Amino acid sequence: MLDVSIVIPCYNGHAFLAQAVESALRQDLESREVIVIDDGSTAPETAEALARLGGGLRSYGRKIAASPARATGDSRRRAGAT
Repeated sequence: MLDVSIVIPCYNGHAFLAQAVESALRQDLESREVIVIDDGSTAPETAEALARLGGGLRSYGRKIAASPARATGDSRRRAGAT
């Protein structure tokens, strides 16, 4: 049997997170892992929802600059692009 990783990206998706994880865990797979990626959520409820889900999950988060679009623009200016 194949090992399967189910990856759930989440950006301020706390309202849907439990349902998404429960759906992943209901899959008929003997060997699986569920990974939740918090993609820089700004809502504190997302971290709280992850904490409530508890064991059996891997979760990763990342901090994003206050303005990702602005940061990209700044790097383009420094590189001489228009």
